Amino acid sequence: MVTKILVIEDELNVRENLVELLEAENYEVFSAQDGFEGISFAQEHRPELVLCDVTMPDLDGYDVLSNLRQDPEIALTPFIFLTAKAASEEIRQGMNLGADDYLTKPFSRKELLSTIEARLSKQKIYTQNTDALLSNIGESFSYSISEKIFNPLDEILGASKIFVQDSNFIESDDIKKLGDHIQVNAKFLKRAILNVFMYLNMELLFRNPEALKIIQNIYTMRPGDFVFMIAMQMAKKYECSKTMTVNVNNARLKIATNDWKKIVEESLDFIFSLPQKNSSVNVETNVIKDSFQYSICFKADELPFDLLQKVSLNNPRNQAFYEELDAGLGLLITHFIVKLYGGEFTIKSDKNAWGESLTLLISFPLTTTEQ
Repeated sequence: MVTKILVIEDELNVRENLVELLEAENYEVFSAQDGFEGISFAQEHRPELVLCDVTMPDLDGYDVLSNLRQDPEIALTPFIFLTAKAASEEIRQGMNLGADDYLTKPFSRKELLSTIEARLSKQKIYTQNTDALLSNIGESFSYSISEKIFNPLDEILGASKIFVQDSNFIESDDIKKLGDHIQVNAKFLKRAILNVFMYLNMELLFRNPEALKIIQNIYTMRPGDFVFMIAMQMAKKYECSKTMTVNVNNARLKIATNDWKKIVEESLDFIFSLPQKNSSVNVETNVIKDSFQYSICFKADELPFDLLQKVSLNNPRNQAFYEELDAGLGLLITHFIVKLYGGEFTIKSDKNAWGESLTLLISFPLTTTEQ
């Protein structure tokens, strides 16, 4: 079956060149001259991948992506932005909407085709393995991880039961509290379910050398910028902006942008879930010799004893270690992603006169061309 690609680009010459290049590679190509036509063509032709310019009149690329992500039949279709400039704000906006990748104009034929191939291959793996993921879910997870799904679900069911049974007696203040409780647990549940499927997909990826080879050949151009943006967002969320410092450097890092973003989000979420009283967080990315290093150092007067005990007794990390932590599934996925791209992930604790610290260090090897 021929793979269908939709190109949404308002510049005629660019659009025609893309169509000609992709058709020469035996893709079935549909092209749209603006965002409205692009949405219509996407709904009509159900492409396997979308290439979309960011800057277009009337309806820009972000609006197109937002619309397509609301259509269940094409919501998971790989979406690659084409942009003349990739500023940090643009990257953040696109990734928050669910973009899979960015190509900065002008790009080479090789860059375009390798990005498309990588995205299509990854999507194919997700699609082909859906049935396997569902059938094996009971065997792949211990009771401790399944609790992270059933516990918030029980909370949601309990709160909704109160709404149904006691609706005539609930005070307005209690309605808001119950609603907030349901929302918090629903968000936690959604994240836990997404992590479950991502974890299972990682398990399958490790057993597919061909797929691994393709995925391991994708780059993130400015990983430090992502660390800075995500750290600032999460510090604001946890009200820790005044106690956090961020210092970043960049390198051309061989890792998919979405996977890098996941590493940063999960590692920071784990750190910010720790008791924040009299604490500080230092986040850094550095290029040291032939490696790119991302570290988070959490300092406090005192850290939870059970956490320190787990860290000191479990080296190297195994699945049981992560499962026992409150944010364990996210950290386990982080560990898997780091391993997937040939990196190293360590957690260490320290104690001295001023207090205790916990440091997460993630490093990836760099070649000369990646720096």
